[in-house]
Amino acid sequence: MNEQLILDLYKNRKYEITPEQLLEPVYVAENASCGDKIVFFRNDEEQTFRYSAQACSLTVASAEYIARKLFQEPTIEISLLQEQLLGDFEMTILDKRAACVLLPISAIQGTAPAER
Repeated sequence: MNEQLILDLYKNRKYEITPEQLLEPVYVAENASCGDKIVFFRNDEEQTFRYSAQACSLTVASAEYIARKLFQEPTIEISLLQEQLLGDFEMTILDKRAACVLLPISAIQGTAPAER
């Protein structure tokens, strides 16, 4: 596990939503086994995705990573994004904490769309 990258992303959150930003949720995902919750918002003005997380550091770091990647490469394929995420975090899908890291991916895949 790339602890330095995860810690850096967790401590230096650029795309976490701030209270004054009134944005509509786009996707929501929850991990029923631990209670982690991630919500992605689309900020059309900035052409970015923002997120709100009530989650562990791995889920938060993953959400930050994904938001940064989507800003840099808005048309990136989700499968490639997942591959890059796991590679950069030095994890495999079989790791014990992979569910935490992949929770934001499941949100943006649309497997758990936000209720409007």
